[in-house]
Amino acid sequence: MKILVLGAGLIGCTTAYLLQKSGHQVTIIDKQPGPGEKCSYSNGAQLSYCHAEPWSSFDTLMKALKWIGKKDKPLLWKPSLDPMMWGWIVRFLSKCNAHSVKGGTEKILKLGLYSRDVLKEISRDLDFDFDHQKLGKIFIIKTEQEYNEHLKQSRLQEIMGSRYEILSRDEMIEREPSLKHIAHKIYGCFRDPLDESADAYKFCLGMDKILEKLGVKRIYNEEIKEIKKLKNEITEIVTDKDTYIADKYILCLGAYSPLLTKQIGLKLPIYPLKGYSLTLNIKNPEEAPKTSITDVTSKVVFTNLNGRLRVAGTAEFAGYNEDITDYRIKMMQDLVQENFPMFGDVSEVTSYACLRPSTPDGVPLIGKCKYDNILLNTGHGTLGWTQTFSSAKIIADIVNDEQVKVPLEWYNIERF
Repeated sequence: MKILVLGAGLIGCTTAYLLQKSGHQVTIIDKQPGPGEKCSYSNGAQLSYCHAEPWSSFDTLMKALKWIGKKDKPLLWKPSLDPMMWGWIVRFLSKCNAHSVKGGTEKILKLGLYSRDVLKEISRDLDFDFDHQKLGKIFIIKTEQEYNEHLKQSRLQEIMGSRYEILSRDEMIEREPSLKHIAHKIYGCFRDPLDESADAYKFCLGMDKILEKLGVKRIYNEEIKEIKKLKNEITEIVTDKDTYIADKYILCLGAYSPLLTKQIGLKLPIYPLKGYSLTLNIKNPEEAPKTSITDVTSKVVFTNLNGRLRVAGTAEFAGYNEDITDYRIKMMQDLVQENFPMFGDVSEVTSYACLRPSTPDGVPLIGKCKYDNILLNTGHGTLGWTQTFSSAKIIADIVNDEQVKVPLEWYNIERF
């Protein structure tokens, strides 16, 4: 079968890999000069298999209302007349209830744990280094209220198959000596032992070489301009340079997915939430994290990538504006110094911003839609790296008419 994968980020590359390995003739296409040049380029590097709390919760809503217009808060929202934003917010509000949070948690956790299994399965074919560490993840919590909220969510996830540990202050310092300077400020500490970390961009570069060896046709520097249909099927994809026809089309364009599908009357409930990241060289290893840490209060993560510190987080309602704002970068630099006061100079950073494809319920769109020959694999929000492998495997199983190991209706667009 001839298959055209639209988008060469983490999810597109991995989907193309599994489909080509299944015996299909795969082409992958992207506007960028190479693979992983957008959200996959400089993310938080966490493989958060056990992080399954949906954004759409009453607690998040209450915090978001307090943060309106405040530049130093995790979520930056400036009310505007953007109809796309308001449509998304209305759907988000409809999901801010206990029933939706419980259901969303189960769906996200199922996808995360399945992704861990799929990565383990394909790892024997990955002949490249992508700074993969299996050291778990630590959450530092600075208030009693946040501690109780995190404990409640962790207990819910444990019932669903997740694992967590509560660390004493001494245990926390033993695992992460870099936290010793602020241990007195930390109310509590959790650890997810199943979580991992890795460099997503390095993975894309390595996977691109494997795709080349497997015979996948890789097309870069080509922008998709139009998607054409006839009745209930896609007939062709038109770029700024050529036209492509396939038996199946896989949509992996992240935040840009709804801009394409609106041409054919397919409205995807995805909004681009802008996130930021910094990368710093670690000059004093003893004063930097050994693995991955999440500061629950600031919603910022810190990950050691083989001598580089990746700092990522925040969310901003800014439409399709990818500009980097200095005050958000300064906020994250300050958080490095606040959590790791002996880290050293934080002025020399590489900063980045990307648009996370977020759905109102925090659950991605995977599977079929109203057009018979296009499959959706988009809307993964902040968990794209985590959910890459399970999402790609689900798509491959659908195409190959094999049994899918998760309930497809959980991730289907029909839930909206």
